[in-house]
Amino acid sequence: WNILGYIDKHCEGWLALLESGADQTPEGKAKMAEMQAKGLKLATLADNALGDTRFTSYVTNFYSWNAEQRKSFREGQDLFRKGSQLFDEAKTPQEAQYAMTSLQQSLEHSRPLSDTWGQSMALSLMGRVQKANGMIDVAFGTMAQARELGRAIRVLSSVWDALAVQYEIAVARKQYQPARTALQEQYLITVGLKDEGAGMMVTAELVGL
Repeated sequence: WNILGYIDKHCEGWLALLESGADQTPEGKAKMAEMQAKGLKLATLADNALGDTRFTSYVTNFYSWNAEQRKSFREGQDLFRKGSQLFDEAKTPQEAQYAMTSLQQSLEHSRPLSDTWGQSMALSLMGRVQKANGMIDVAFGTMAQARELGRAIRVLSSVWDALAVQYEIAVARKQYQPARTALQEQYLITVGLKDEGAGMMVTAELVGL
């Protein structure tokens, strides 16, 4: 569940070099090629361990963007940061709704780019805003999308948050089997992370259902 961050470090590093004009010098080109090769190698190792091509596809897609797509990617990141800040600073659920415009726009930037991580993060935060404002059915559906996209490339934060919201909604509806399923998924994540403390907390929730 932590591998994506290591892989993305090389993607972002490569993009930062490109944006700084490193591709205009032999030394810069060599450094960019090294960064790109490391990202692809890490993705391949992760895919070999999991038996699929999810990370290689993610990295290959990232490196394939043209200048306009890279610009759209950065704009989407800025919009997500703005939405996240508005959400964090909100003192009421109503104030949190101000984040929705930026988050929706961020989502619209990430979709044409097949930016799975960006989509998952935006949807996860949108779902939290929706739930806080009593839009339970909409939030449940939004979080289902965030969970599936995040699970595809193991975006820990969005998958965990999505499961937490889906658990809370299921309990409020007295739908205990879906609630157990969400907790069981969270427990499996804690096992993968070897996080005994979080695992004990999830187990306690399961026992209490």
